[in-house]
Parts: sequence; C-alpha cells; structure tokens
Amino acid sequence: MNLSKVSDYLQNNPESIVDVLESIGFANISFKKNISEIRCSVDAMSNKTSVKINTQTLSYVCFSTGDNGNIYTAVMQKTDCSFPKSIEYIVNILNLDKDQYAGGIVNYPFLGFYKEFLDNENFEGIPNDILDINTLTNYSNNPNMMFLEDGIDLKTQEYFSLGYDWDTDRITIPQWNTDGELVGIMGRLNSTDCEHGERWLPIIPCSRTMTLYGFHYNYKDIQQADKCIIFESEKSVMQTKAMGINIGLATCGNHISVAQTKYIKELMVSEIILAYDEGLSELQLIDACKKVLSDNPIYHNRVGYIYDEENEIIEKGSKASPSDLGVEKLNQLLEKKVRWVQ
Repeated sequence: MNLSKVSDYLQNNPESIVDVLESIGFANISFKKNISEIRCSVDAMSNKTSVKINTQTLSYVCFSTGDNGNIYTAVMQKTDCSFPKSIEYIVNILNLDKDQYAGGIVNYPFLGFYKEFLDNENFEGIPNDILDINTLTNYSNNPNMMFLEDGIDLKTQEYFSLGYDWDTDRITIPQWNTDGELVGIMGRLNSTDCEHGERWLPIIPCSRTMTLYGFHYNYKDIQQADKCIIFESEKSVMQTKAMGINIGLATCGNHISVAQTKYIKELMVSEIILAYDEGLSELQLIDACKKVLSDNPIYHNRVGYIYDEENEIIEKGSKASPSDLGVEKLNQLLEKKVRWVQ
C-alpha cells in the first residue's frame, strides 16, 4: 500500500478518518473548527475531547494518556500491528481498491493544497519494483561477526533480516520502500580490510535514492518522539536500534534526494538532526539541512547537524559515523555538538 496515496485520500475525506477511528474503538467523535479538527475519546467512558486529530496533517494527540503521533500510529497502538499493516488496515476498513492504492506517483487533487508547502522541488521519480518477500529465503538468515563487533547484536541483525550471499561472500541487507515493501538487496563484503570501492555490491539492484532506510521500522517511534536522526548508512540505523534509539533513518549516502526530502517532510516531526559521517564540510551539512527545513503555516520544524569542529569527540580524518562511537559519545554529540540551521 502507498502511504502518500492513502494519506491524500484521508485528507480529502475527513468522514473516512471518522470511520477509521470508530473501527479501532475511539468514541464520542465530533468535528471542530470547520472540519479541520476532530475531537473524541479513547473509549466510550473517557473524556469526550481528550483526543485531538488534525484532518489536514493526520496528526493526533491524546491528552489523557500522553500518546501522540498520527492516524497510522493510532491504528498501530490500538490493533498492535506494524506500520505497513496499519496502512493495509485503513485500506481494508474503508473498502478502497487495493490496486489503486498500491504504488506509483500521487497526483494530488485540489484539497491537497498543503503539499505545496512540503515540497521544495517537484517530485518526479519512478518507484522501485516490488519484490516477493520470499526472495529473502535465498539468503540464509545468518548473523555475522563483523556487524556484531560494530555494535549490532544478533537480535538486531535478525530484526533487520540480515542474511548472507555465499556466491559473493557478502552480508545481505534488504532494501525497503517507505511502505515496508522489499525492493532490493545490497551486499556488504565480509571484510574490514577491503578498499572502500569494493565494500558494496547490489545483489538485487534498486534505486536507493527512492528509499529511506529505517522508515517503516522506526515510523511509530519517530512519530511518538516527534523527532528523527538522519544518518548516511543502514548500519547506523541498526547500531542505534541496538542502543535502544529507534528514531534513526539513513539516506544511503551523504546526499538527500528529492524523493527522500519528500518522505522526511511528510513525517512532519518537529526536530530533525543530521548525523552524517565525519569529514563533510559545514557548508555541505547546512545545504543538506536546508532541504528538509520547513517554516510555513502548516508545518514548522527545527533542523540541525552534528558538527564537532574541534574533534573533541570524533577523531579528525576518521570518516566515522556518530553511531560508530557508542551510545555515550553519540549522546554527547547530540547534546553538545548540534548546530541549528536558521
């Protein structure tokens, strides 16, 4: 299911938001502020206005429980399902045509006016082909010592479906689109001594500029935290997961593509921190941050970047990711070495 298409449908059909809320147990549902806001309760016996849902952004907050996020995280909490399953749940509840809401590029109708505020550039891209999930059975689900030594424990390796390609002697890392569908597999040479250019090989190629690693894994936690950390590599998302930090995303390189800009902005979180590898110039980091900076009537965020100018925490010339340094030093960087873009 396509997140953008389903979201666009909901934003243009607020009555359907009510149908979803009723299906997961919310009660006393009413529209406020000329249907731009819904107020309701978590159940029939609770405060009738304790839950607020914005029909334009799909964000929600429950003042009685402290829960927050959006319509998808509400479904995830109420039905105990994954992020991709929450989209599928909504499509099924509303009896939408699954083929129509499967994939592809979204052409927003007039009520999707706020999308203009989210996109700095016109979004044009060809979605990756969707692979059968059973493709992963071709690569044995084996843990590896190299990632273990890098702080990615065996449970985390299993969580991210890491495997092994014996033909190329590479660790396999599945690539997913933002809807949690398999679109490719990257292979990391199982060696720490190889040249940089020899490390990565696409086992099943895909356009990684059309993906954002960690999106479907960490969507719920990102929404609840109202913030995310953007790294360069998939490994950083896994390392931070092993640390208990579940708000990481990776652009798979030190460039934020047009598609990734769109996906990041559609999260609508209040705080974004860029945690790219050591060695980039401050100008490069600022330019990357400006891509995901928003300040408009619909959505405002704060965007910063980790920059250890005096190399007090990150060794100069190391090319290390902040996540390589362990949870204590990563937290030091996040607390002391973030510069905010104005």
